Amino acid sequence: MPVEHAESSPAPLLPGSSSPPSKLPPLQPGHTQGTSLLHSHLGAQELTVREGDPGTFQCNMKGGDMGRYYMYWYRQHPQGSLELISREDDYYGEGFQDRFKGRVENSNNIYTLQILAAKQGDAAMYYCATRITLKQLCSRMDQKLPKGVDRYLSISF
Repeated sequence: MPVEHAESSPAPLLPGSSSPPSKLPPLQPGHTQGTSLLHSHLGAQELTVREGDPGTFQCNMKGGDMGRYYMYWYRQHPQGSLELISREDDYYGEGFQDRFKGRVENSNNIYTLQILAAKQGDAAMYYCATRITLKQLCSRMDQKLPKGVDRYLSISF
């Protein structure tokens, strides 16, 4: 029996927007601010695979440099909360590390999520997300933060 998967192209996070979910869960201690959902360059996609087969989603960043951000994959079942699947540097949410693989291609601004062996419970909406901190921004610009400054910069798309 085929398993259906869908990737959404979230709308900008604006007041009154009906999608995506208005609040993302905490990512890591100290990493709860500055999170935005990205537009997928490819638009909304639907992926159908058979149980046990692999499936792949791609998220493209348009007009930016993916190498300057932390990249994340989340999924959400109908009426469910968002679940963290993957963060770009081989960090996986609980229960996802054995069957999912996230990979960033900075040179092509592509973040890929591969489901290694699909299960019926994988049918959900999949979201690509990004975040950046002021520390990251300054370090990538070869600048130093003033002593004692450790603030987050919120980026919206």
